[in-house]
Amino acid sequence: MKPLRRIIDLLILLFPFAAFSQSSVFIIVDVSGSGPNINVKLEGKEIAKELCLGRFDQSRHPLWRWQQPLASPIQDIVNSRTTPLLDPAQDCFLGIMPAGFKNTYTRYKIQKIQNIQQDFVGFFEQRYPTSFSERLTFIDIARAVTASLAKGRGLSNYYLIEISDMGYDTGSQDPLYTKDEKELLAHYGSVSSSTTKLGTLYYEGPDSKNYQILVSRVNIQQLNIPASKPAPTNVERKTIDIVRPKSISKNKPDDNKTTNLSVLWNCLGCLDSTLFSVRATYVGGGKRVAPVSVKSASSQARLSFKEPGVYKITVSGDGVTAKPTYVKIGKESTGGGGGLLLLFLLAAIGGLVYYFFSRSNQVDRTPKEKPNQNQRFPRKSKNSENENYTDNSGELF
Repeated sequence: MKPLRRIIDLLILLFPFAAFSQSSVFIIVDVSGSGPNINVKLEGKEIAKELCLGRFDQSRHPLWRWQQPLASPIQDIVNSRTTPLLDPAQDCFLGIMPAGFKNTYTRYKIQKIQNIQQDFVGFFEQRYPTSFSERLTFIDIARAVTASLAKGRGLSNYYLIEISDMGYDTGSQDPLYTKDEKELLAHYGSVSSSTTKLGTLYYEGPDSKNYQILVSRVNIQQLNIPASKPAPTNVERKTIDIVRPKSISKNKPDDNKTTNLSVLWNCLGCLDSTLFSVRATYVGGGKRVAPVSVKSASSQARLSFKEPGVYKITVSGDGVTAKPTYVKIGKESTGGGGGLLLLFLLAAIGGLVYYFFSRSNQVDRTPKEKPNQNQRFPRKSKNSENENYTDNSGELF
């Protein structure tokens, strides 16, 4: 069991961010000057906000029409069943990316959403584009970079909202693309089969110019695209999230069977040179236990404990501290050695019993001494002619 435990820890270290939530949203906004007037584009902003919150109201947008059929959760939202695309209870990120000239996508912003009122509203209002004047719309690179960012956050899937007039300038072989961008575009080309269209909302008012809002679910779990990390300038607010141990409840800590613990985390917006401090504080009560702490220049660390019990785990670095998590440390596992020793003892006892039992049988079966040939046929008794013959041992012949 001990070697197996170490193998499991190693696998977790190698694949630390396998977050299978579907609660993150990336919004790509066409900021070209084409399409309808500014008021329609700002109404598109409000619709995107409503979809994130699961509160779409058709009566507020009479000139917009959904193309049927719709898939869940868009169908639920349209039918007035509140189903937010963003869910702060899970690993929830919101990214807003403009698409215009080839490098416009680099002005994207991303933030972890931990509270709708505190995180989402202000971020969305401040970072959603309000200027639409660029002459081109390079949207393919925006899609590819979005998938790469999601991969870097450990997401397996996410919701993608695209707001545009469908006047795209595409082509992965465009000479304006860098080598890295071409690589992203080549990998992203294989994601089409993993993109599920959930619904398309068309603007049908005057001067519509094919303006639409497309909502999709993108699955990148099997997509072999390079994972990218956002630059600190692209992050609205730095955050550290502890990936393992996961429990945020002191009363329901994660259960760790051994005295060794692998702590994993990620930091959105931290510098590559950040040195993290990892600290485990005993909160089990009843005794004084010295804290366990280490430094790490990566996003993982290994702690060794001398005392079992419940500990609070904190990670800090670059001026940010993660929300603590809790773990219950158990005694070092013997890895099944005790059971194996018991088997050996039972086998040894069984061997001794068999040995003495066999020895006893050998003693009982020792051959009797052969009678003397001269005494084999003794004389008949004078008392009776019919008396049985006997040898010296008294046994019947």
